[in-house]
Amino acid sequence: MHLFITTIKKTQKGFLGFINLLADIFVPIIPAIVAAGLLMALHNVLVAPHLFMTASLVAAYPQFKGFAAFINVLANAPFAFLPVLIGFSATKRFGGNPYLGAAMGMMMVSPALVSGYDVSNAECWRWPGCCQSLRNSAIKDFQKHLIIHLHHSLRFY
Repeated sequence: MHLFITTIKKTQKGFLGFINLLADIFVPIIPAIVAAGLLMALHNVLVAPHLFMTASLVAAYPQFKGFAAFINVLANAPFAFLPVLIGFSATKRFGGNPYLGAAMGMMMVSPALVSGYDVSNAECWRWPGCCQSLRNSAIKDFQKHLIIHLHHSLRFY
C-alpha cells in the first residue's frame, strides 16, 4: 500500500502536485501550531475576566501572573518564528540542508531588518553608485535598489 501511494505521489503533476508540495512542507509544522493554540487557550482561561468569577484568575490569584506570562511566551513563539519552521521544513522537502533553511528563516525574523511599515523611511546603505534613500520611491525603484545592493554585495565574495 505504501509503495502504491509513493508511486501516485511521484506521478502527480500540475495543481495536485503543487498541493502535495505544500502539504509536504506544512504538515510537519502542524503539531507546533496546535500546541501553540492549546497554550493560547490556557493563557486566555487564565486572563479572561468573567469566566469563573468577576475578575480573571490571574487578577484573583496574583501568584499565577508569572505562569500566565510564561505560557503566553510559549504560545506565541511558534507563530513568531514560523519562517524558521517553514524554512527548515521546505529545505528538508527539497533535499537541501534543513539547517541552512532554518538560518534563512531566522534572517526573515531578525530584528535588525527594517519593518515593513518603516521601509519608506529606511536609510540607504550608501554603496558607490547607489541611490541616497528609499523615500517616495515606487515598487520598481525599490526592487532596482535591492538588485543593485545584492549585485554590490555579491561582487565582493
